Amino acid sequence: MDIERPMTQKELNKAIVEKLDKILEQLKSNQTPSRTFEVPLQDNVTTSTKEASQVPVPMEYQKLVEEILNSAFGVEVRPKSDAPAFDFVIRVPRKYSNAPPGHWDMYKCDERVKMLAYSDGLLGVKDWCERVFNNFNQETKTIIVNDRTNTQ
Repeated sequence: MDIERPMTQKELNKAIVEKLDKILEQLKSNQTPSRTFEVPLQDNVTTSTKEASQVPVPMEYQKLVEEILNSAFGVEVRPKSDAPAFDFVIRVPRKYSNAPPGHWDMYKCDERVKMLAYSDGLLGVKDWCERVFNNFNQETKTIIVNDRTNTQ
């Protein structure tokens, strides 16, 4: 009857590394190309409103943005993984933006982001929309309101 001698630490480490190398080779050979595609976008949409939200935006939130700002402003909801909250993003069209040209050159958009707890709900969204609106100068506010009334 043969009795196997126990492996030394060095032999054990070597066996583990060899096994991991085999696993990595298998993973590399099984990789499939990513299945991403690009959707052609309308020319009259700004870069900041082209990107689609991963999470559907509640209609009530969209309606508040359209009532306080107007329908040209983009909206996105980004859930937080570490808290019962979400980032509420308002994308300001370049036409209304008060961000400097350097900001547009670097980020290609003007996003106004506020983390809201789910319990904040509509009141939190309304408050953020009003704060974004009040951040504009009087001339821009007038243009926003005029564009809102012209599209209704």
